[in-house]
Amino acid sequence: MEGFQDNMLTAVNKVEDSQLGVKELAVLAPETKRGDDEQNSASGTHVPYIAWETDVNLGAPFTSTKKQQVQKPEQEVGIFYNSLQYTLYETGFPETVDRTSTPRGKMNKEQVVVAMLSTPYDCIGMLLECGQQVSDSMHLIFSQSWVSKEPSKDHPGIFNMYVHKAITFHRGGLTYIDEFSPPRRVTYLVNFFTNAITHGLVDWGSEMERNLDCQMSSSIPLCDMIHDKLWTRYLMSKVGIVVPETLAFKTEDKRKVPNSDAIRVCVLGKCAKAENTDQLNADNPCVYIGKRSNMAVCVNMPFPWSRKSLHSLANLASMIVVKPSGSEFNASIGVTIHQADNLGSISNAVEDLLEKMDGEDTVLVETFVEPISPLHIVNGSQAVELWKATERLSFRARTTVSRDFDGKPVTTSINCGLSSKDSSISRNNTVPQGLDSTLLAYGLTDPAMRRAVDRDIRKKGEDLMRILSEEEHKLDEEQRGGLGGYTDIIGVDFLLTNEDGKIIPVAIEVNSHDCRDNYQVVDFMYHLTQQCTTIDTQLSYQVVRPWVRSMIQRSQDHVLDGKHILIIGAGGCSKGFIWTDAATLGVKMILVESNPNHFAKDKVYKFINLDNEDHTKDHANALEIVKILRKKGITVDGCLTFWEYFGPLAALCAEHLKTKGASYAAACIGKKKSYTQAAIHTRNADIPHWPITSLYSAASCHIASEADIEQACKIVSFPAILKLEYASAAVGVNMCRNEDDVRNAYTALKNSLATMEAEYRNIGLGYHDGNTMLLMEYLDGSEHDIDVIIFERKLVAAFVTDNGLTNYPAYTETVALMPSNLPSDKQAQLVTAAYQCCNEIGLSNGVYNVEMKMTATGPKLIEINARMGGAYICNWIKRLYGVDLMKCAMLISCGIKPYVPKLPPGEFFMGVNLILSEHFCIMTNSNLRKVLDDLQASGDVNFIMMEDEAKLKNDAKTEQYGKPFAQIGVKGRNVDECRQKLSEVCGKLNIETKNYRVSEFMKYIK
Repeated sequence: MEGFQDNMLTAVNKVEDSQLGVKELAVLAPETKRGDDEQNSASGTHVPYIAWETDVNLGAPFTSTKKQQVQKPEQEVGIFYNSLQYTLYETGFPETVDRTSTPRGKMNKEQVVVAMLSTPYDCIGMLLECGQQVSDSMHLIFSQSWVSKEPSKDHPGIFNMYVHKAITFHRGGLTYIDEFSPPRRVTYLVNFFTNAITHGLVDWGSEMERNLDCQMSSSIPLCDMIHDKLWTRYLMSKVGIVVPETLAFKTEDKRKVPNSDAIRVCVLGKCAKAENTDQLNADNPCVYIGKRSNMAVCVNMPFPWSRKSLHSLANLASMIVVKPSGSEFNASIGVTIHQADNLGSISNAVEDLLEKMDGEDTVLVETFVEPISPLHIVNGSQAVELWKATERLSFRARTTVSRDFDGKPVTTSINCGLSSKDSSISRNNTVPQGLDSTLLAYGLTDPAMRRAVDRDIRKKGEDLMRILSEEEHKLDEEQRGGLGGYTDIIGVDFLLTNEDGKIIPVAIEVNSHDCRDNYQVVDFMYHLTQQCTTIDTQLSYQVVRPWVRSMIQRSQDHVLDGKHILIIGAGGCSKGFIWTDAATLGVKMILVESNPNHFAKDKVYKFINLDNEDHTKDHANALEIVKILRKKGITVDGCLTFWEYFGPLAALCAEHLKTKGASYAAACIGKKKSYTQAAIHTRNADIPHWPITSLYSAASCHIASEADIEQACKIVSFPAILKLEYASAAVGVNMCRNEDDVRNAYTALKNSLATMEAEYRNIGLGYHDGNTMLLMEYLDGSEHDIDVIIFERKLVAAFVTDNGLTNYPAYTETVALMPSNLPSDKQAQLVTAAYQCCNEIGLSNGVYNVEMKMTATGPKLIEINARMGGAYICNWIKRLYGVDLMKCAMLISCGIKPYVPKLPPGEFFMGVNLILSEHFCIMTNSNLRKVLDDLQASGDVNFIMMEDEAKLKNDAKTEQYGKPFAQIGVKGRNVDECRQKLSEVCGKLNIETKNYRVSEFMKYIK
């Protein structure tokens, strides 16, 4: 670091506005006083008005609890800090507050620690957005003394990174200088202090990121790959993205990608006329990438080029572009444009670049992309002059593509820069603007044409990101630069050309995570406009929003990796996804299960076989489970169940183990239907911000014996519903219209209890009063499921599902729709009611499924399932919202607030449940099964099994209450489209029968 400041100030004069970001950093001299407004003669740039406190602690953090003298910070740290304040000030955010006098020990509840090793020059939008999404999660690091590395306890040879000091970002744009005791462990790293990004001025980040265990954005090896233009053009050609005709030269044959085998396949399969293809590994080859095909032709040539091939390339265009390829060459550094017939000039440019390169870099010689010409569409001299000026210009369209929190590529913006068509285009000579307005200025007045160009560019960028992710997953940890090294954001530069009357985007370059400078300018222009004018603009920081979501989601995956979580009860077939998904996340699951041969036995970290189904022994079993864990030396981070039957036992275990979750009392109230209704009924205190909770309760009465029926019928009006206290899946539910119906239904249920537990496992007979019942008023209205995520009494997320009419006299679900199609005020009522009901009975930490009716007077509670929603719920929520309920439940059990992005789904799902009495033939009839398999393979249906297919034949003989064994779902842009598609599927698979009228069920979903 010696002489860093001198090098930095020298670089300002050498590199005007390159991606270094040093110009702004050198603008603010540390000795400049608050309120000064003068010119800095040292840098020759304007010193802005200093309106912030400069006497702050930027030195190395304290290394012990004893008070030490604050160390003087490195000179560049003061420059970085003032640059940050300059941007915050001019963009309307508060100045940073120094609170290092009291080191902080408390972490954000999400346990997300994003560390950004960077100057603040062109990443402030990202810093602010991360602080907005999860307050106190973003940590800006200016000095190597602010962070440290320690050997990982879990991974030999790997290191954990810790933050001792940082500038932290919070909601509302608040920032602080903070020190931490103990230091915070990094969950996600963004490293811009490398040779490539700072042009050799700062490189301590390169060693700091080596062999880390945390998640990482674009490690140095991955940046090298992205900045290899030859490699990225090869990938683009594979997904059909047009690139210029290109010759590539290297000083020596150390080509990593595309490798010789891939080239050989392409040559032999696509280009039989290629010469000397048997000498692919010859010294100093030249590579030709075709413009439209998936081919890369390698031809042996004398160093440094073949005039024959160069002349052939020159015949394809009027001008030739020579550019370097490699991490050290960005912001149009080294790019030159030549007349195609001036081979001498081209040759000299190639030689000059080759002399500056090492063996891994490449010189590309490519055809100049002739830009689209403006259309003369307006009369008048002024318009003519404008048209003539535009004719001399070209523009570059940069699309920014991020991996979102669910791993899917998403294009977040397309910005354009205009400059002379005879020069390269960079931030140095352009003011960014939108694609639509740029195309309009070029005379494309047809909105459909402009949208088509926009869609084309977006799709191409996303296709590239997709194949790039696929290639990176093939690499080992060393090649990716660490355990968590992946590319989360790229910038793709396109030039638009006109070919046969059609606008064609031609990709010329891919940029790694250092592509941030272009979109930050646009973001802050929008931000300033929103703050200070009435002009309607799009939201600020939208470009980095998906990347930030990915940072936070990957951070929580990292935190969950290696956690030991105790699971009580394995459940059935419908829970099968839990074991594979948890293993993928790196969770070490300890399963307690009564069945010694359960299929999940070999899918978990530890399996404990214990007869835990007699819930009169829950207290003893909980103590026994804790005893077994201690004997085995297992310390658990969380404890929960995904199976309705074991809620109280799991809660007892969690209390003994002191993990977060529902209390035993709350689990018991949630498990017993009469307890739930009684608890809600008594919550009648005024709440200033919610409706009175008791409004959601329904009239009900517990029936412990036949003697209770008379009194129950006086409390509950008819029609009424008689149901078992603990049963699930609507087993044993009966409609009663008078007292005689109640007595008859009660007697029938009592007589069938002996066989019901065998037929419908875990319906509650293992509880000491498992044969008791509940009489409850019949609630008229539409039925809905509300799945809520609650952490420390705060609602994190909620998802509403609409249910169709049940198949009377059965009361199981038939048809469902997600997201809800109710008006927004009705959905708000349901979400608030479900949240209040859970909190009021003590279910304040977990993922819960609440069943409600929307009556004419508002929501009424049917029951609360004190565990994650089952059947299709998890699958649909994950597909529509990208939210994994299982992961959320596990995070909460470990005391971590789940991060749930609030994104509206882009489509609807509608599904129909299959019941054994009507639809068992679909599983056994070979023709119907083939139709189902074909529909599933084509993506036309989403098929979910809820029961073990191997046991269906025996279950079909005893099925009585219409319990679903599977679900078939379709997706659509709206409810009508879903209804039409589902009707067609039901016709093909004979799902619609005279006893199962799907068309009628769907009518009740508006």
